[in-house]
Amino acid sequence: MHVPPYGYKKEGNSLVSNPYQAKVVKLIYELGALGLDPELDVQPLLNEMLVPKNETKGYVIEDHWDTIIAKGKEMYQQRLEEKKKNSKYL
Repeated sequence: MHVPPYGYKKEGNSLVSNPYQAKVVKLIYELGALGLDPELDVQPLLNEMLVPKNETKGYVIEDHWDTIIAKGKEMYQQRLEEKKKNSKYL
């Protein structure tokens, strides 16, 4: 059986958007737009912030969105500071 890509679910012979996973995908892209690396930064951040991969009763991603984005911005700023410290050209 073929597993649908993250953000989609199979209904009959069609792929349709999985509403919760689509929100997580949007969050991943938003964090990527901040300059975070999907594997090195985003995945650990989502794990740290306890974002479930699938819809979980009682978890509303919108309630955590701003906190996750703020943490992502903080991570990016820390990375920039480290680069400045370690660069002989800046």
